[in-house]
Amino acid sequence: TLAVLLRMFAALIFLCALPFIHAANLVPCSPMVLTKADTFTKGGVSYEKQVVDTTVPIEIEFNVDPLLQIKKLKWTLNGGPIDVDEDETKSAVYWKRDSHRLVLVIRHPKQTYIGDWEVRIIPENDGPEETRGCQLQ
Repeated sequence: TLAVLLRMFAALIFLCALPFIHAANLVPCSPMVLTKADTFTKGGVSYEKQVVDTTVPIEIEFNVDPLLQIKKLKWTLNGGPIDVDEDETKSAVYWKRDSHRLVLVIRHPKQTYIGDWEVRIIPENDGPEETRGCQLQ
């Protein structure tokens, strides 16, 4: 009957979409994006809106094995690749390392940096790759 055909069609659509579903369930990053109230005027009417405070840098820490020698890092934001420079303190987004952690630094936070951050760590000795991530809110 028609109901059975509709259920079969729905199941087919679900099975076709399954490979494209990405449920990262990342933990929230610490710290979070700071916001501030900003006043706007539109059509003669003034109103306040919460906007990202671009003056307060964000440092997100990812723990790593201190003995791990890193060959390459591949960063993604919301599933898409993003360029993150190493130790380039003049860049908008860069990373640095100390003995036991990677630190992602966002010098001038903005709305586009909110979301799921992931770093894929490719080790120097061809060991297994590792992934770290969190959700910047």
